[in-house]
Amino acid sequence: MTPVRGIVVMVRPHPESPAYGTVPPYLLRLTVDAARAAGVREESLARVPGLGAIAEDGIRLPSVMALRLWEVAGAAIESWGGGARVAQLWTPGRLNVWDYLFRSAPTLEDGLRVASRLLPAVRDPLEGARVTRDGSELVTVTYRTPYGGMPGASHVSELALGLILQEARAATGRPIVPLRVSLPHEAPHDHRHLVEIFGTRAIEFGAGRTAIVFGAADAAAPLPSADPTLSAIIQGYAETAITSARPVMGWLGKVHGEVAAAFREGTPTLALVAHRLAMSPRTLQRRLGEEGTTWREELERVRHAESARLLRETSLGIESIAARVGYQDVRALRRAFQRIHGHPPSLYRRRHAA
Repeated sequence: MTPVRGIVVMVRPHPESPAYGTVPPYLLRLTVDAARAAGVREESLARVPGLGAIAEDGIRLPSVMALRLWEVAGAAIESWGGGARVAQLWTPGRLNVWDYLFRSAPTLEDGLRVASRLLPAVRDPLEGARVTRDGSELVTVTYRTPYGGMPGASHVSELALGLILQEARAATGRPIVPLRVSLPHEAPHDHRHLVEIFGTRAIEFGAGRTAIVFGAADAAAPLPSADPTLSAIIQGYAETAITSARPVMGWLGKVHGEVAAAFREGTPTLALVAHRLAMSPRTLQRRLGEEGTTWREELERVRHAESARLLRETSLGIESIAARVGYQDVRALRRAFQRIHGHPPSLYRRRHAA
């Protein structure tokens, strides 16, 4: 644990770890339950390769599986109530040990900090969260993801903040109301359900970030189930779970892994990645088509994830990053970030640097 002026620095696996680009099954289970509640048919869910593995614990699944799940179920879930309503399906223990990081801490703020540091216990290590205190008045949790331009991004943002609020209410035993909720996407036509779920009209849309703000009094109040000894045990267990879970890579996950590896040697090509996967370029294109995607789409996904990681975790110049991930020039990188995030890579770096 490394506190730095109110910012929680997350525990991350080594950059070469197979945990990168993977998620444990807990949130996938929650999303599948929401999809079924929203009326998504089983044959539609079956289009997500490897989804049957989510019943198993002690594993990590490709993050692309979560993206495909949102592609299949996102429209139905949006009509049903969106990501914030998915969070309402949560009950204590559904996110395994991560849930107990909140309630065993001395205060809600402490619980938010340790849960943010250990976010990879429930999410992809490429994602992150930080907790900041504004003087003595406000405590803000900011969530970040490199998948912000992907299908279902708005639902993921709402789900992340909805779960934080659910955890906070369960840990304190009180119906805490946040002072402000910030969402990066534009306001839906009707967002009364979000006002009801979050308990406040202070919801800022198009904010450029995903954040929830608590009052200092709520954040500093002692938790009824605080247990320092148990807290230390749970933190140790969560850290072990992050690094020791067995990765179960689906086929698209393997494609992403080979594309990412090829970036370290130059610009990935269809022929090179096909060779790494022991198949012909034609077969690779056909398999991608069967998955409902294309070589260009998957290359761009990995390119964006890698450029976002370099912006967050290194001091490389934007020109160097553009060249490293194969953009034609720095303008192409800037256009991609503007399209996906609504702001340039320089601002992304300032907002998301760990």
